[in-house]
Amino acid sequence: MITTVIESNASVITTIHALIPDFGDQPDAAHFESRCAGHNHIYLAAYIKEQAAGYLAAYDRYGDGSYYCWMAGTVPALRGQGVLTALMTALEDHARARGYKSIRIKTRQKWEAMRHWLAAHEYIITKVENHTPMADNRIHLIKAL
Repeated sequence: MITTVIESNASVITTIHALIPDFGDQPDAAHFESRCAGHNHIYLAAYIKEQAAGYLAAYDRYGDGSYYCWMAGTVPALRGQGVLTALMTALEDHARARGYKSIRIKTRQKWEAMRHWLAAHEYIITKVENHTPMADNRIHLIKAL
């Protein structure tokens, strides 16, 4: 199936976020907007046919030439169909076109599929933050563009 990725807004990605139970929380659009306020940022929404399939929120968090993928998710029923790959490719293209040299991202130990995807797509671990329980450990990764 073909995934279409479009630049979007906080309201749309909040709606898609609500379709992804993995995160537990359901922030509103203001939460996304406040996190990205004052930073070069992008919200991307992914669709398969016309069905919402996933989203991504990213911004220039560190001011070091990297672009930070803060939140990304795929609707569970549509996983394994290239949604994350389409979103991350669009993010990398966006960042590269604006002169960024790398993409940074964090994930959690418990999200095995995401960890495998990142490793398979040239993201390397730079740091691990220990948390309790260990499944909540944060894994920091980076990919050179």
